[in-house]
Amino acid sequence: MYSNGRIKTSKWVGIILAVILLSQCIAHWKAFFASAGFMSYFVLIATLTLFLLLMVGLMVVVYAEEKVQGKVQHPRPWFDRMADRFFLIHSDSTRG
Repeated sequence: MYSNGRIKTSKWVGIILAVILLSQCIAHWKAFFASAGFMSYFVLIATLTLFLLLMVGLMVVVYAEEKVQGKVQHPRPWFDRMADRFFLIHSDSTRG
């Protein structure tokens, strides 16, 4: 069983961070073409990488949300592992 509260919180925090990172990517893209340099290139690549990693995280969140609702028709092993790792509720009876 997955934690619905954790899924919803992760989804909204991820969306807010994605909007901020996307706006930073666009700003750094414009700055890179205004004056191309190593630092502007590095910051552009870093913000794009963080944005893409956040998108992968949001894909896991949406997969977990769809799985809770019973809409997953073709399970994906990697998404199952990631969703279990972050959203599975562990019972206290199984812990030592």
